[in-house]
Parts: sequence; structure tokens; C-alpha cells
Amino acid sequence: MICRAACVFLFVSVLVAYCADAIANDRERWLALHHAYTAALEASKYEQAETVAREQLQFVREHPLPHEKDNVAREAHSLNQIAVALVPQGDLKTAKKLFTQSLEMNIAMRGPTSKHLIPILLRLAEVNRQQGPIEEAAQTLRQAMEVKEVALTWQKKDEAFVELAELLNAQCAIMIEQKAIDDARRTTERALAIKVPLPDREKQQLARNLSQLGSLLGAQGKTAQAVSCLEEARKRYTQVSGADRVEVARCLAELVALYRSEGRERDADTVEGQRKALQIGSS
Repeated sequence: MICRAACVFLFVSVLVAYCADAIANDRERWLALHHAYTAALEASKYEQAETVAREQLQFVREHPLPHEKDNVAREAHSLNQIAVALVPQGDLKTAKKLFTQSLEMNIAMRGPTSKHLIPILLRLAEVNRQQGPIEEAAQTLRQAMEVKEVALTWQKKDEAFVELAELLNAQCAIMIEQKAIDDARRTTERALAIKVPLPDREKQQLARNLSQLGSLLGAQGKTAQAVSCLEEARKRYTQVSGADRVEVARCLAELVALYRSEGRERDADTVEGQRKALQIGSS
């Protein structure tokens, strides 16, 4: 009897060790594919990134983990990665389908207010913005903002406010396209109130929104408001490392025109000098 129990114990121990090794090996393979995908994406090798992500999806399906929730999470992640790689290749239709699948799986697994939904919603909104309809992009961003507002009740770290800035910038860009100027102004003001350090991409998007908003206000004859937006855009562009020179020059040119319309010749000459210096520096 003791011998039999010892044999059973030994068998179970070997089986557990084997399963643990298999899981460890699967995890190493998963991480290797993840790192390969990230490297390809950062190198702008989007076709390669797509291939790796599809390989990762196949691996996930062929090597399930013990807990179904983990399998769903990994499959949703892989679908999202494929979609991210498809967007710069111009396959927006397939990207939208995969982002939507990933979103639905995450909602089913984590609930409709999980912070993990926000990056997917942001990417889905950008796809909708590019291929239309623009109203669908706006609705997707509203959904993301609703989730974010819930998350902000307990998220207090800087990263949470960086993501909020990204959401506000994306919303404002859509509002500007829709020429919803009052909504765009309110959204921009909220973005300007964020005091945590932002990455350059968000600083530039904020400056771009301010510049475009200033253009719209100027076209409506609201000169004082337009000048205020363009001056803030000019200030924000100076904080961006490697800001787009064409964007900055356009912003400065519009500010010069508005200054001259107000009779502020000295200010106009100063900004015109900056604009010309920018053009010389880029030639």
C-alpha cells in the first residue's frame, strides 16, 4: 500500500514538473514573439510585425494555458497587435474588424469600464477617423472618455493623465474636423490644464489642435480668440523636440497675418523673423 502511494506521488510529481516546464517554455516562446513584434514595429517594418503577430496568434491557439481567461487575454492581445501593424499598411478594413474583435473579447473578460479598453478604443477611433464615418470616430472616443472618467476616480499616477491628454487631443482633433469650435475649445482648455510631463507626440498634437482651432476662429472673424490660440500653439511648439517645421511655419504665418490685421506691426515683424529663420534652417 505504501509502495503504491509512493508510486502515485512520484507520478504526480513528474507530471506537475513536466507541465511546469511546458508552461515555462511556452512563456519564453510567447515573450520571444512579443519582443520580435515590438522590434519590427519600432523599426517601421510593418509587414514583418504583422507576420510575427499572426504567428503569435497561432501559437496562442495551439498552446493554451490552464486558465481560459489567460487564453482569451492573449488572443485578444494578438488580434490587437495584428491590427496595429495593418493600419500603417493601409488595410483599415481588416484593422477595424480585428480591433473590434479584441475590444469585444476584452469587454466580455474585463467588463465595460476596464482601463484596458482605452488603448483599443483610441486606435479604433483613429481607424474610423481615417476611413469614416467621422461620427463613428467621435462616438468611439466618447466611449473611451467614459471609461477614462471612471478610471480617474482611482488612477492618480502621471501615466493616467498622459493617457487623458491623448484622449482629449484625439477628441479635439475630431471636433475641429467637424468644426464644432466651442466643444473643441472646451476640450483644449482641459488638455492645457494637465500639468504632468507629456511625451513629444502629445505636445505636438496639442499644439496642432491649438493652431487649427486658431485658424477656424480667425476665419470666423474672432481675431482675439484666434490670436490667443495661435500664441499658445507657438509656445507649445517650442517645447516639442523636432517639431514639424511645416506646421510651425504655418502657425507663425497665420499669427503674423492676425497681428497685422490688429495693427501690431512690431509683434508681426518679430514672428515673421522667426518664421523666416525656421525656413532657412530647414533648407
